Amino acid sequence: MDRAPRRLDDRTPHWLMLLAAGLVPAIVYMVTLHRGLPAGDSGELITTAWTFGIAHPPGYPLYVLLTGTWAHLFAFGSVAWRMNLASALAIAAAAAVLAATVAQLSRSRAAGVIAAWTFAFATPVWKYALVAEVFPMNALLAAIALWLFVRALPERPVRATAAVPGAKRARGALPVARAPTTAAQNRPAVLALAFVVVLALSLHHTLLLLGIPLALVAYVQGWRAAAGHRIAFTRDAGLAKSAALLPLLWLPFASHRVHALVWGDASSVRGFLSLLLRADYGTFHLAPQDAHLAADTNHVLLFAHALPAAFGLVPLLLAVAGAGVVAMRHRALSTALAGYAALQVLFFTRVEFPSSALWLRGVVERFYILPLLVLALLAGLGAALVLAAVQRWRWVRIADTVLLLAIALVVPLFAHGRVVDQRGNHFTESLGRGMLASVPANTVLFVQGDLLHNSLAYLTRVEGQRPDITVLDQELMTYPWYVRRARITAPRVLPPLGTAQRIALTDGRVLEGYALAFGESLAVLTESGQGMLARSQVVRVMPAHAESLYTTTRATFRDEPLLERSEDRYSGLPGTRNLLWLEHLAGGRPVAFVGLKDDSWALRYAITPVGLVGRTSPRTQPVPLAEQVRVSMQVLAGGVLEPWFHTYEPNAFELTERWRLTALASRAALLLSQNGVLP
Repeated sequence: MDRAPRRLDDRTPHWLMLLAAGLVPAIVYMVTLHRGLPAGDSGELITTAWTFGIAHPPGYPLYVLLTGTWAHLFAFGSVAWRMNLASALAIAAAAAVLAATVAQLSRSRAAGVIAAWTFAFATPVWKYALVAEVFPMNALLAAIALWLFVRALPERPVRATAAVPGAKRARGALPVARAPTTAAQNRPAVLALAFVVVLALSLHHTLLLLGIPLALVAYVQGWRAAAGHRIAFTRDAGLAKSAALLPLLWLPFASHRVHALVWGDASSVRGFLSLLLRADYGTFHLAPQDAHLAADTNHVLLFAHALPAAFGLVPLLLAVAGAGVVAMRHRALSTALAGYAALQVLFFTRVEFPSSALWLRGVVERFYILPLLVLALLAGLGAALVLAAVQRWRWVRIADTVLLLAIALVVPLFAHGRVVDQRGNHFTESLGRGMLASVPANTVLFVQGDLLHNSLAYLTRVEGQRPDITVLDQELMTYPWYVRRARITAPRVLPPLGTAQRIALTDGRVLEGYALAFGESLAVLTESGQGMLARSQVVRVMPAHAESLYTTTRATFRDEPLLERSEDRYSGLPGTRNLLWLEHLAGGRPVAFVGLKDDSWALRYAITPVGLVGRTSPRTQPVPLAEQVRVSMQVLAGGVLEPWFHTYEPNAFELTERWRLTALASRAALLLSQNGVLP
């Protein structure tokens, strides 16, 4: 009996397909990898993993434990470089797993490689493969979930030649012969899928958008196939899900690690649930609700608008063809992907970021990675359909294969490789080093903004630079757990916060606020403003409860049930403002600011730009001009200006802070132009 001719890519070894799918992206990533500290959340994530702490909600314990262990064991290069490398390897592995999934569905290994490269070199995927982030590991788990789902199907695709020896297939048709599998064969994949999906609670919750539909469909299929063994099947599924919850136990344990970078206090049930459910942001919101952001454009439309450039027109057409293949020939997969599409659209409707702020669009771009993984899967199936259509003509088939591989690899390299490349980007690290070089010994440095806080956290906690400096984030000071932790790690730096007073005046008025005595004067802070009064104008000052007085404050009280009620935090109320911080530290430690949330300091102090920070001093004792010049030139000599000339994409996080370098150079030039400045 004659055998049906073997397809070209059937003769390619399976290991060679996986190697090509993962190794080529890994090599490109290694060449374009960020060599130092990236912007965004990378500084926080690297520091948290290195110190085995807790990252921002939902904490990411799986990421912290795995990458922290990796960074300590793989002791080569800087810690930041090791963590960036972990992201590159995770995305490369995700591409290889995706290739295996597409090859199993289509029986075309060339299509698997096309899908892998299409995904790996999509712009957002490539960008986040080069920096320390949770999304590469999230993509790897998502790829594994898709592969397990295909493995868990009651029937698996097999070669047509094995099903019907000698049978010929119609031109353009994909092999559709199937071999049934037993419940016992499917059960391990279903249980593993349940385990991976529940792991999303320990990594990134967006994995649930894909994982829940996959797990539900696979579980129903497994339940039907497990007739007579359903109790055991349910028991094993419960055990798998319970095992996946184990990384969450790290959260309450890490809350007690004094020297780790820790967000929140998960040592109590309320604190644990607050962190896991992202109560600080609002559980079903991407950004904190008190940010009062509103989307001016539907982010579903923004995602669709970005696809031609980020993913490519040809891969999009292949994905449309692949969607048709899935709808016609893979009913279980089509059901799961339809459920995922609905949940992904719902997620994008909960994104409140306005499109006018380009850096906020950069924040949302990281959430494109998961849908791009699914689109790459569909594009691989579409490519398999094209290759099957020309299977009879050998040279046409070879030409089409080479063309599709080139579109998946060569086109992205030339289209956006230069912009994505992070080799020469050391902006964040230079900015952080410049801030550290701008302050004297034992300074308490109050900063505002994630990029600044994250860079300083990495430099001081991971690299051990300037251990004499205490860095406090003014935004995080609005959380009671942060203030409480600051009092442990940096005792006597902050005064009691959340206090309030009633101030009775001689004219009969009673002010609600806070009064601070300075000789014969009182600095009076109220909701509506602040000012100085003579002691003779004040009859008495009476203590009061903060929450009972300030009912219309611009910094509203948090009333979410999972958040702490403590007002020992920076709330914008008179008893929490920065004038009190400065008076508490007066005569003890120098104070500097990078960003300000209120201006009560101006009643008694001056803030002078020195280097990249603003140094505080009594208004009668400004920072000497010679000191301003010395520090500015020292910071400039440290190479802080070099990143200013680097090319960044329009929505890069670095662009939001680059003005600081321009301001430094301008101030230095003005200082040097004054007579008598230079010796």
